[in-house]
Amino acid sequence: MSKAVYWRQTLRFLTMIRSGLISMIYTQTLDMSATALKDSETITLISTDVERIVTNMRNLHELWASILEVGVAIWLLEREVWIACIIPLVISLGSVLAMVPVSTRFGQAQKRWIECVQDQLAMTSSMVSRMKTVQILGLSDILFKTVSRLREVEVQTSARFRKLLIWQIALSNIPVTLAPFATLTIYAVIALVRQDGSILSTTAFTTLALISILTDPLLVFCQAIPANIQAIACFSRIEKYYKNSTPLPVSSTTLSDDNIEENKESQPYKVSQAVNSPLVSFKNAEISRSSEKEPALKNLNLSICRGVVMIIGGG
Repeated sequence: MSKAVYWRQTLRFLTMIRSGLISMIYTQTLDMSATALKDSETITLISTDVERIVTNMRNLHELWASILEVGVAIWLLEREVWIACIIPLVISLGSVLAMVPVSTRFGQAQKRWIECVQDQLAMTSSMVSRMKTVQILGLSDILFKTVSRLREVEVQTSARFRKLLIWQIALSNIPVTLAPFATLTIYAVIALVRQDGSILSTTAFTTLALISILTDPLLVFCQAIPANIQAIACFSRIEKYYKNSTPLPVSSTTLSDDNIEENKESQPYKVSQAVNSPLVSFKNAEISRSSEKEPALKNLNLSICRGVVMIIGGG
């Protein structure tokens, strides 16, 4: 029952993280200009980075809970095999220390891999959105080779990440494999030196069960360290996107009843509150995407009335 409640709260927490990050990225993207969006970075952040954060943070609480479980298991194991209880602890600590350099390399390796995925996704989506033009110009073979080359680069870049993943799995399984054998061997040697007789079957089975209680949380702990480092790397990519994005400039002029009259002469448009008069009027207006760009529309004269559906199309 307690395990069910724990996983319910954990999955609820992960769902909140996913929804919060996606909403934040989506809101930030809406506030950006079209020229600032490039390389399908938004799609990569929402799909790849957010999902890896949610996946890797499933065992977040195991980082501190595993330490408590290991302490209790060592205390119980000491009651059965005396000083031999330090053998699985030494093996486990060695595995954890060996995991540290592997974990520190996970973040950068994953970041480079995701950047290659982002480049490939940007190229593929751009090609698919202009498929008619690609076929007319006969660029299918050229773009196919380009996308294939990007895929090869992605696979080559991910090789380092996958090698680190193999090392993580191998090192995290060392305590599970070696601890029972080493502990019972040392205990047998101690019993032989002390002339304490052979190991009883009950002692052996109890020791194996306690070693399992000791090594299982250590296995989760060793796998949770690099997983959370990967999640931190994804968080850093989202933070970088949030800091480097430039929001659209917001005009400081507010159209209210108080300042409409005083800004009437300086503004290129007029706002009217009358029912039969135009709602917005443009006279000799110039419209551009930003203050640094050339005006897309010049000398615009337009009146928009209430209750009228107006569609403006461009070639």
